[in-house]
Amino acid sequence: MHIGGQVTGTVVVGDNNVIFNHGHGSECAPRDGSPPDVRRLDRPVAQVLPRAPELVGRDAELAALAAGVDADTPVLVHGPKGVGKTALLSRFAADRAKTGTDVVFLAAAGLAVEDILQELFSSCYDITDYHPDLDRLRRLMIPIKALFVIDDFHGSADELKVLSDALPSGGLVLAAAERVPGGGRSVELSGLAEEAALALLERALERPPPGDGSARELCRAAGGLPGALLQAAAALQAGDAGSFSTDPALLARASVAGLDPDARTALDVLCALDGLAPSAELVAVLAGVPDAGGALDRLAGAHLAERSGRGHAAARGVPELVPEPADRAAALLRWVCETATPRQVAAAAPVVVRVLDTAVRRGDHAVARDLARATAPALGRGLRLGSWRQVLALGLHASQELGSVADEKYFAHEEKVRRQALGAAAGLFGGAALGTVVALGQGAGTSAGAGGWAAAHPGIIAAVATAVAAATVIAGAAALRGGNEGVPVGGTGPQALPNAAVSPAGSPTKSPPKSPGKKSPSATPSEGGRENPQPGQPCTPKTLPGASFNARAGSSAGQDHQFPWLPCDDEGAMFVRGDSAFKARRTSCPPAQSLGPCRFRVTFSPTRAGEYRATLIVPDDDGDHTVRMELRGTATGGETGGGGSQEPERPTTPPALASPPNGQIYDHYPRFTVFDWYPVAGAARYQLELERQCDPEDPWVTNFYDTTDQTRYEHEWIDGCPGRWRVIPLGADGFEGPPSGWREFDYIA
Repeated sequence: MHIGGQVTGTVVVGDNNVIFNHGHGSECAPRDGSPPDVRRLDRPVAQVLPRAPELVGRDAELAALAAGVDADTPVLVHGPKGVGKTALLSRFAADRAKTGTDVVFLAAAGLAVEDILQELFSSCYDITDYHPDLDRLRRLMIPIKALFVIDDFHGSADELKVLSDALPSGGLVLAAAERVPGGGRSVELSGLAEEAALALLERALERPPPGDGSARELCRAAGGLPGALLQAAAALQAGDAGSFSTDPALLARASVAGLDPDARTALDVLCALDGLAPSAELVAVLAGVPDAGGALDRLAGAHLAERSGRGHAAARGVPELVPEPADRAAALLRWVCETATPRQVAAAAPVVVRVLDTAVRRGDHAVARDLARATAPALGRGLRLGSWRQVLALGLHASQELGSVADEKYFAHEEKVRRQALGAAAGLFGGAALGTVVALGQGAGTSAGAGGWAAAHPGIIAAVATAVAAATVIAGAAALRGGNEGVPVGGTGPQALPNAAVSPAGSPTKSPPKSPGKKSPSATPSEGGRENPQPGQPCTPKTLPGASFNARAGSSAGQDHQFPWLPCDDEGAMFVRGDSAFKARRTSCPPAQSLGPCRFRVTFSPTRAGEYRATLIVPDDDGDHTVRMELRGTATGGETGGGGSQEPERPTTPPALASPPNGQIYDHYPRFTVFDWYPVAGAARYQLELERQCDPEDPWVTNFYDTTDQTRYEHEWIDGCPGRWRVIPLGADGFEGPPSGWREFDYIA
């Protein structure tokens, strides 16, 4: 395997030289002498970007960002895709740049945290081929007083802490799909209020909407999400001027159906790379469309794609409208081997990892092995260390499936070199891929940002990392100063509440009382029987009775509920996990008295007939899911998606578990564990159950459970005790299929 340019040369990683020899693998050797000299740029590298949008109904959120930055506190904006996180960050960055502040804007979809840090470092210093260790990086970033804006962050709480610590003098604003506990302020972004949504719709339509109430119905059906409203407006402009549909999904399908062949093929590529933003050049390679730029512009005009950094990403909800995309691995491999330079391969790292992961999932192991061997040297040489790790892991897995001993040795050797080069830092981060970094100074432009993507297959990568370093206790955990909560991989993210909430993010210590002058009573039962815990004890959990809703498709039904509130509850972080037809908002919470009921309203707004399920969750101040309520909804009328009123399909076979294998012993810390299983026919969701047994004489005790619509789940195993896990398949109507058998695991770290 080769690429269009030999991959040779030396890079410096920490205190080590990594030498790349074309065709002969890489080597790691300690570096003699002092670290490389670096020259600080007068200002961060600037790039002219598209103008930031003028926002509607986001004054409160912009003020919250300003308050956090002015207080020298990291600020995390979180909310579902399509809610306008990128637009908010772009507007804020542009406004700060106009005041003369140096602003570095990073579109971080697919970026590992070590690669984020490398991009930020490179934007401030004039040096190539050098990846400083964390201690030196922090010292070098002390004089940098820029505002760092990072869109589409996908790291854990520990990784956010590392990122914040590495930028001691600059402001930090991030956007993520979910709230990440771990310090700073949290700004919850949700759909626009109805009047603001109407104003945005009218501006996008370039004409007043109908006055018969249909525009308001469309805004409600879209949940006030700006992305859905802009997409609907584009479809209405392109359709029959005399009709006004109030179904956002129907309008989106009409837009897709009306695409020309080149735009439809380009959209197929974007959906295959959901969340990533490939350049027009890469879309041309993968789709075989000569004028990919024109096709992408047409998709952006219909709001089926969003401009993001130097590329385009599929808009919210669009991948669900496109059948399973075609395999693009062979086309990418041809480009890598025949045309691409090493620099181009490094720049395409997110696409390389995603396409490679898809090939492995589909069982195309020969193509996956060849693609991994062709791209791994360029990623390492380009200091895309997170992507390098993922490609080596996937290549090793493909080689094992093929029984190719020579290839297995190559990938294992390269991973060993990577770990030697990083030293203690090798175990601190998960891998991802390259993003796009741009900087703003006085008079610079702004960026539209990027959408998110799911990280490469964590089950395979965790298993391969264990195989490569089976006898190695991952060092460096002591470098993490802060909490170690993680963000589960897979499942549906939290649904934001109607009003933006600004609150301190979770930390290892309890938050102060949430109302002025309110004291936290100790060991006092609240209304409803929840006992306020003693200091240092966990918040008392509460499972509320389930709630059932009935509504016609296209309408809404609401119910008021309450739970006994405690000062350790983080009611501002209340969210709904599951079907997006359910939304929740607080109506009277926290209560006026020191203890009492927290009142909230749940709204069920289905867009088509069928059964819906979700879980309302209220975490405590440490981020644990303390209060839970199961939600069920039945929608009648409208479209059914093919099911009609027939009996829903139900799972009848137990899931086959993939990893970890039975008896797995881990030696890494923090104890993030990836559970992976195979899909079951008829299953709409899966319930993962974890139990622990600290003494062989004791019974197994439930430690954790959660539901997801994915076939993988990442969880931090807090206990040092042995554990076991199993999976139960769930039908769309909640029917429980037969569970899998139990598998046991343990940690020695």
